[in-house]
Amino acid sequence: MQNMGIKEIEATVLYSIEDVSKILKVSNKAVYKWIRTGMLSGYKFGGIYKITEEDLLRFIKKSRI
Repeated sequence: MQNMGIKEIEATVLYSIEDVSKILKVSNKAVYKWIRTGMLSGYKFGGIYKITEEDLLRFIKKSRI
């Protein structure tokens, strides 16, 4: 989200840990682990992690076998 204008930031879809775990049908703990290990990019705002739609799609594509 670096070097983005206000309109681009406002248009960015952000998911919570819970959203990602429901989408991928995994536990919250798994999502936290992926963020902690750098497999999934996340942003922390006021103690709450958020994942952009772009980062989630990149993670899904990268995880494909």
